[in-house]
Amino acid sequence: MKFKDIKQMTVARYQVNIGWTYLSSWINSHDIDMNPDYQREYVWKKKQSREYIEWVLRGGNSGRDIYFNHPGWFRTWAGKMVIVDGKQRVNAALMFIDNKIKAYGHYYKEYEDKLPVFGPDFIVHVSDLKSKKEVLQWYIDMNTGGTIHTSEEI
Repeated sequence: MKFKDIKQMTVARYQVNIGWTYLSSWINSHDIDMNPDYQREYVWKKKQSREYIEWVLRGGNSGRDIYFNHPGWFRTWAGKMVIVDGKQRVNAALMFIDNKIKAYGHYYKEYEDKLPVFGPDFIVHVSDLKSKKEVLQWYIDMNTGGTIHTSEEI
């Protein structure tokens, strides 16, 4: 066996940081399907969303990578962009910016200052897989194999 013979996973070759305050505009301008049929529904409770928002506002760095696919990205632009991983986190950020959930006991509009355009943000990755089969495999590769902590372990 050689390391070079190991089949490599999909890698999104484009990435950009998108600040939470610009996130909704970015999604709308790219006409992104945020609820493709392979994605689970919005399952995070408000508590989970709030805890994620507070984590990032405190400077938490993990959990900021979001993955999309667009078959014609930077080429023909044909096809529709879909979210592949990060739907719950994106929804949490949008709910906070839209004053639907609080962070540290306050809605976004109640803060005296506003978030800077470039932070907090998501690191948005876009791949250009051509088929739904490839996208589904990428989704499965990203969302299987981990072991969820039990409450006793935490």
